[in-house]
Amino acid sequence: MFNLLTMKKLIYSAALFAATMIGFSSCDKDDEANIKDRAVGDCTVTMSYWMYDGAQLSEYTKKEHDTAPGKIVSTNEGLQMQSDGDAISLINITESPNGFTCDVKDLLVNDKDEETGETYSYTVTGFNGYEMKYHGGYNTSTFKLEFYLDWPLDKESLGYLALNLPENADKLAEIAPLLSSDEDAAKVKIEELGAKYKYIIKYTCAKHMDE
Repeated sequence: MFNLLTMKKLIYSAALFAATMIGFSSCDKDDEANIKDRAVGDCTVTMSYWMYDGAQLSEYTKKEHDTAPGKIVSTNEGLQMQSDGDAISLINITESPNGFTCDVKDLLVNDKDEETGETYSYTVTGFNGYEMKYHGGYNTSTFKLEFYLDWPLDKESLGYLALNLPENADKLAEIAPLLSSDEDAAKVKIEELGAKYKYIIKYTCAKHMDE
């Protein structure tokens, strides 16, 4: 479910449906440990999928959320979210009024094209989706760690995904007939739409408080 190597397949399935320092330098290591340890422990990890148009985030689908058990562990760099074989590192832990904020360490993904067998690599980066300022953060009142990933997709894939958004209903009505009558023209319009968006994956890690 969460395997990073299968993310491309998940994304294309959705598209077809439309057809290093830690914390502030002023913090000592003991303070940093106390801050980040608030999030350490077993948790339930939920992934949700969003589109960003440069101004606002729109949830791609409110029904298709993936959930799995996971845990947050302390590392020399900061924290690491582990779930279903995935490991995502969180760095630059910085105390905030209600917990802490953090950055997502760049993630190198090795993938394989199922049709051609060709292997390739790409980098997934953090996205400022937490309070629209930070990659992620932990809230001590909700016991939830959240962070956002900017998943790189080509313009055509982004365009197909964007056609599913309610705000693009007029674009869908315009492009749908072209898919059968003028595929090249449809592709141009789909790529133009996709150029306006980023595909964002949000991780929500709800800590188990009965430990």
